[in-house]
Amino acid sequence: MGRRTVSVGRALSAFCLCVWLLALPASTAVRAETIDRVLAVAAGHVIMLSDVTAALEFGWVTPDPSSDPVREVLSKLIDRELVLAEVDRYTPPEKHLHETVRQNLRIRAYQDQRFTPANPRRQALIDEWVAGLRRRGDFVNLYGAGQ
Repeated sequence: MGRRTVSVGRALSAFCLCVWLLALPASTAVRAETIDRVLAVAAGHVIMLSDVTAALEFGWVTPDPSSDPVREVLSKLIDRELVLAEVDRYTPPEKHLHETVRQNLRIRAYQDQRFTPANPRRQALIDEWVAGLRRRGDFVNLYGAGQ
C-alpha cells in the first residue's frame, strides 16, 4: 500500500506541474521585440524599418523636428525609390569608361606578366603576339567595306 501511495503522489505532483507550466505563458506577459519590419514597397523595392533608422542615424535625411520622423523619412525614401526607377528607365546609354579602364589594366597586367618590361624587344614581341591573335582570331572589320 505504501508503494501505491507514492505512485499516486508522484502522478498528482506531475499533473500539478503540467497544469502550472501550461498556465504560465498565459499569465506571464511576454513582450516581443521588433527587430525589423517592412514599412513600404516603392517601385518594387522593399523599404524596411532598418532603412529608415539608418537614414536617420547617418543623417541622409533630416526630418522636420515637429513631424513624425519615421513617417517623414519613409516618405523621402519612397520618393527616392520612385525617382531612381524613373532615372533607370530613361537614363541615356553610359559611356563605359570604367569598364574600359579596367580592361586596359587587365591587358597591361597580362602583358607585363608575359613579356618582361625590361626586354628591349618587348614591343616587337607584343606586336608579333597580336599578329598571331589576328591570324587565329575570329573578327570582321567593316571599316571601308562600302568603298
